[in-house]
Amino acid sequence: MISLCAALQANHARAATPPVIYGCEVTAKNRLALAKNPLLIMFDPANKVVLAMDPLIHSVTGGSGVTAQVVRDTPKDLVLRWTLKGVRDNRSARSDLRYEARIGRKDGSLRLTIVPEAYPGSYSYRGHCEVVRDKPGKRPKK
Repeated sequence: MISLCAALQANHARAATPPVIYGCEVTAKNRLALAKNPLLIMFDPANKVVLAMDPLIHSVTGGSGVTAQVVRDTPKDLVLRWTLKGVRDNRSARSDLRYEARIGRKDGSLRLTIVPEAYPGSYSYRGHCEVVRDKPGKRPKK
């Protein structure tokens, strides 16, 4: 998580537009669901840099997160895609997981689809995202 924040701060120092951090809760009821809470999406609109992080991504990448691609960025919604490589299942078989997330800008709705490349089918989840705002108070020393 620290490397994600450092990358965003480095981009923010060069950009006029501050990055947007979405904190998302996915309605995944099954304990074996591929979607894990919370899902954090850090979007730098000036540079079109997106980083995604959830507990599964954190455990697979060692905390470095995954870079996502912006598919669509409109006033209506933000659509992103990323791939998490080398996820092991309960039999130690490896598979890549392809993600697509759609965040509704007006209502914060989330639609998340995860496709395991080594298995048939896909998993769809719904949820809600909110923009994480700075809390008022003391600023950290630089």
